[in-house]
Amino acid sequence: MVSVYFIAVAGFNSLHLIPNHIVDVINEIDTFLLTMAMTALGMGTRFAKFKGLGLAPLYTALAMFIWLVVVFCNNKTGYSYNIDLGRGLILRLLLLFIE
Repeated sequence: MVSVYFIAVAGFNSLHLIPNHIVDVINEIDTFLLTMAMTALGMGTRFAKFKGLGLAPLYTALAMFIWLVVVFCNNKTGYSYNIDLGRGLILRLLLLFIE
């Protein structure tokens, strides 16, 4: 049911009935709430679980971080949707470090 609400809100937003400054405020609040949720997930992480995995998860996280920095820094439009930095790059990186 949540997906139906998401589609409804996206459709409503595409009608541009709400002024841009209000949409900007809503986006700022959304970013803050998402940051708080991700922080809560990170605080619940038990690092002892990673002890037996070795360095592969850290290498994968570093590769993903570098990839995201390259995409966001090279994107001149301000949007992160224009990602043509090689199809399947993330999958290849994951397969490389998981082995």
